[in-house]
Amino acid sequence: MTALLVADRGAAGAAATRERFAGIPAEGHVAGTPEQCVARIRDYVEAGVRHFLFTIPDVTSSAALELVGRRVLPALRAEFATT
Repeated sequence: MTALLVADRGAAGAAATRERFAGIPAEGHVAGTPEQCVARIRDYVEAGVRHFLFTIPDVTSSAALELVGRRVLPALRAEFATT
């Protein structure tokens, strides 16, 4: 699955960024706070998606990449890690 990953400290900031990419259908967005992003990705995993390719907008001018790296990915690793 390919999706736009919009992580923001607040839902309003994520919504504003998502609005800029309104041409992409809602199914192609994972947006919100880090916790909301994890929940949305969890929904996709529960629906059977096993591979993701995320595009993170504004990586040089926002904290999105850091939020994904520090809060979204570790939460997903902890939840879906296999031994």
